[in-house]
Amino acid sequence: CCIAMAEYLATICAGLWTGAAIYIAICEHPSVIKLGVNFATAYLRRMSRRTAPLMMILSAAGGFAGLFAWLNNGVAGWLLGSILLLAMFPLTGILIVPTNLKLLKDGRI
Repeated sequence: CCIAMAEYLATICAGLWTGAAIYIAICEHPSVIKLGVNFATAYLRRMSRRTAPLMMILSAAGGFAGLFAWLNNGVAGWLLGSILLLAMFPLTGILIVPTNLKLLKDGRI
């Protein structure tokens, strides 16, 4: 019962995370950029404050649920999925945060 719930939670979180990331990358971000730099910077600053917590929650919940499922059933797919979801944290810290700080310092966002 608990393993099935962990698998379900990991799958739902991974699906929502992926759907949100695809929507932002393919639909929202390009559309906002076409509206001009002033609009884009104001919009993306506010959008990022709302999006980041959601993406972190989905990544953490899905990653740890997948780890729980892997530890209890030994299926390597759960481990791989967990690693991919949890990789968001170091990648964001290494790549995204420094870029955002530079943009904030330059007054671009």
